[in-house]
Amino acid sequence: DRAKQLLRDRFAHEGFLDGQEAVVRSVLAGKNLLVVMPSGSGKSLLYQLPALVTDGLTLVISPLIALMKDQVDELVGRGIPATLINSSLGFEEQRRRIGLCRQGEVSLLYVAPERFRSASFAAALKQMKIARLAVDEAHCISQWGHDFRPDYRRLKEFRRQMGDPVVTALTATATPRVQEDIIESLGLDRSRTEVHVHGFDRPNLRLSVRQVSNNGEKDEFISRFIQREGGSGIIYVGTRKAAEHLSADLRGVEPRTTMYHAGMYGDERTRAQDAFLSGKARVVVATVAFGMGIDKPDVRFVIHYHYPGSLEQYYQEIGRAGRDALPSRCVLLYAPKDRGLREFFIDLNHPSPEQVESVVDALFALKANPVMLTYKEIAQRCAAAVLDGQVGSALRLLGGAGITQLLSGPPAATVGLDRPGSQILPELRGKVQRRVFESLAGSVDLGTPGEYRVRLDHLAAAARLSSDQVRRALGAMAEAGHINYTPPFRGRGVRKLVDAPPPFEKIPIDWDHENLLRDIEEKLLADMDAFIRSNECRRGAILKYFGENRNLVCGECDCCRKSQAGRDKPRRDGRDADY
Repeated sequence: DRAKQLLRDRFAHEGFLDGQEAVVRSVLAGKNLLVVMPSGSGKSLLYQLPALVTDGLTLVISPLIALMKDQVDELVGRGIPATLINSSLGFEEQRRRIGLCRQGEVSLLYVAPERFRSASFAAALKQMKIARLAVDEAHCISQWGHDFRPDYRRLKEFRRQMGDPVVTALTATATPRVQEDIIESLGLDRSRTEVHVHGFDRPNLRLSVRQVSNNGEKDEFISRFIQREGGSGIIYVGTRKAAEHLSADLRGVEPRTTMYHAGMYGDERTRAQDAFLSGKARVVVATVAFGMGIDKPDVRFVIHYHYPGSLEQYYQEIGRAGRDALPSRCVLLYAPKDRGLREFFIDLNHPSPEQVESVVDALFALKANPVMLTYKEIAQRCAAAVLDGQVGSALRLLGGAGITQLLSGPPAATVGLDRPGSQILPELRGKVQRRVFESLAGSVDLGTPGEYRVRLDHLAAAARLSSDQVRRALGAMAEAGHINYTPPFRGRGVRKLVDAPPPFEKIPIDWDHENLLRDIEEKLLADMDAFIRSNECRRGAILKYFGENRNLVCGECDCCRKSQAGRDKPRRDGRDADY
């Protein structure tokens, strides 16, 4: 009763969502739980609400610092005593917040798993009354999960040091195998741990897989689909090149088509996302980079031009359709050669020892430190056959081994002046060029010729223009001979942390673990292939995959409709299922 009252008074909810009440009852009964519910089903409430009902501190482990801050800000805004501790806080502020937790004035303390590396923090925990450990994104503890984080593996040890508080572990995606690994990795007794899997069925989504021979047939199908179906939608493609090709092609059918991929500049991606969310763009053609934080309720369709590498990713992407609970279509287009693209990505993620050694040799053959070359330029210097993406994966391994470090931070452009700015300004054409040049005065001495490094985002803010406008203006000024301009370096600089690397076989790379990760990706791909080729109800197959074992036959997916029962059942909207 107290929990229901707080649900209304503090969280402004009239009642629990499906599946929430059973979990809260188990938490309040002091049981260890693993909760598997998809995004949007209200998992955070399952530990936030009990934290207000029971005495003691709920310690929340979350890998997402930005999300952690958002949750704490929202809780504090509701008058709930919550705080966080991370590396952005000064020592005195961290100590003050730890003091509040010791005094029992905080109900929820959020930390990242890396925080347990601090001996002083681990010691401070022993002086707190910790009632419950809430492990968010719990799949990160499992090597079979899709986002393994090594620091999660130490939670079992730290839980023991805290006196084995009860655990509520939560994740949006975990197959039965991952569920078992999470429970074991947290040091829980399987027979005394409740597993709640709920909410994976989306009855308003009609799923189908359509086999085609080639990309040309995919293009034809999508053109017909866009013309016949109403509403907005997302088309997922596997490569940037495909995004550029398909979006350009579709603009002849639907002019309100935009594109989104990681190779675009930040402001270009923001404009594309905003256009889709606002309805100015009806269709977005996007790579997997698009979708996090997208909560557009009226997405009427999601089409997969290339199929994803796992059912987890597929479920996450189709889950962006129909969040308003209205009927929506999810179509996966499959051509036999598509598997080659997925295998290519696995090869990119897991280069061979010979390829990694060739990257080491190429980097240390250069005197420069840091090395300011793109991955493509590094690959071209390798003796072995190494692809651009494999360079990035090799640097990840070498970074973990303490051999190299990727430089971070926004890249800068170079602007060169051969004469004083007072002579250049009168020659410039157009208001945009003049505004950009005048705004340079904030970071460049326009009276003194020379070369200057400038941040385009800072320059854009000063000129009150977009970064794209600034880039075009600088390019035009350079083409006209007014300035010299070198665009920002689009790669990632690499710092060499040793003067000379040890013999390659002595570099501490865990190749057994790398092979395990490759095996996991191949197994996930095999599960995705099995789903595509299956004759089983699509929605029912997804429920079984995530462990929500219900013998569901939806009657709406392509497999159900191919069966006799499916053919005899008329469509609710009276329209043909295929084009």
